[in-house]
Amino acid sequence: MKTRILKKIIAKKLISTNSEIYGITDVELFGGGHGKTHKTILLDKIIEKGDTIDFVGYTIYDAKSTVINSNDVETLEGMAWEKFAQAYGLIKK
Repeated sequence: MKTRILKKIIAKKLISTNSEIYGITDVELFGGGHGKTHKTILLDKIIEKGDTIDFVGYTIYDAKSTVINSNDVETLEGMAWEKFAQAYGLIKK
């Protein structure tokens, strides 16, 4: 359901480049390990792959390129994605 709603948001052009997205992303740890953390990105491009969407952008503080998967998105433009969709009438309460 989340990806379907995000696709509607993209189709209506409610988010575009330089939109702020917050969610879980992969990071490289010291010593070569991998982990996950919450990051805020400024959106650069949207890549749709079948049933998922990858939001590619740059982190706010260190300007590193990173990807947030549609299943890991928590907020759009500072609002919870559900509230964002409700504000534009894409889903009902």
